[in-house]
Amino acid sequence: MPTVTAKATGLLIRWTEPSQSSVKEYWVYARNDGNTAVTTAHIVAKLGYGTDTFFYPYDNFNESSNVTFHLKAISWAGKSSALSAILCADTTTVAPRFGNTASYTEIGDSGQITFLGAQHNKIGTMSIHVLNVGTTKPTSVNIGNFTGYEYGIGDDSKFQFPIHKDLAGSSDVTLYVLMYVNEAFVTNSAYVSWQIDYACVPLAGGESMDSPTHTGQVLSGATAIPALARNLILLTAVITATDVAKQDIIGVTFTRIANAGAEPNPGVEPVIVDVCYSYAIDKLSQV
Repeated sequence: MPTVTAKATGLLIRWTEPSQSSVKEYWVYARNDGNTAVTTAHIVAKLGYGTDTFFYPYDNFNESSNVTFHLKAISWAGKSSALSAILCADTTTVAPRFGNTASYTEIGDSGQITFLGAQHNKIGTMSIHVLNVGTTKPTSVNIGNFTGYEYGIGDDSKFQFPIHKDLAGSSDVTLYVLMYVNEAFVTNSAYVSWQIDYACVPLAGGESMDSPTHTGQVLSGATAIPALARNLILLTAVITATDVAKQDIIGVTFTRIANAGAEPNPGVEPVIVDVCYSYAIDKLSQV
């Protein structure tokens, strides 16, 4: 039978295991008046697993596990209790946490959700028409039900996007670019190359928009066009975590460049049809 340790003075938590044929069910009792006797009136939760699992409170939960509860005044089934939830083994927290000490979700007093360990990725989307701004702008083209921008060598686009407070502390920002070429690889054994220049400017100020502290450049290298004409190519470019901070605005100049080696260019120009970005977050609903 599991051992349960209470982390609040004067609160008793006790497990019992009613006899079940196919389902293991544990009843959790709680008292915070210093008494040790419990009855069915003190049941605050029922936790079951088996063929009819309805709650799984701990990563390695089984009959021999030690399970630690964190305690905080909340309402459980309409009754005030000092029992907070089924939480991870961390005796310092004052907010409910679900998971284990290495990876958990925390719910703060305001309802804010925070992640630690296995984080979530946030995807930021942009209109394709953000590409219609640049020193030498690409040309707008249509294909089927899609629209995109065609880049000759030297054509560029400039766009920007925000990084919110939800940025996890050591997360890269990744750009994703979808493109196609109206030519099969066998025609010219062709390649295309791109240069991505970026600048990260903090909202708090102290840095000029045109000469910020954190800048960088990513070169795609020569990328082979697909075997079949008009098939999609995915290009990724990583803005390193050391250049990025919460509440930055990131400005990007995306340029088609000549292949650095002897790789031939396609006979027609590549067309970009989508741009988006992602980064890891450790909170929800943080602007």
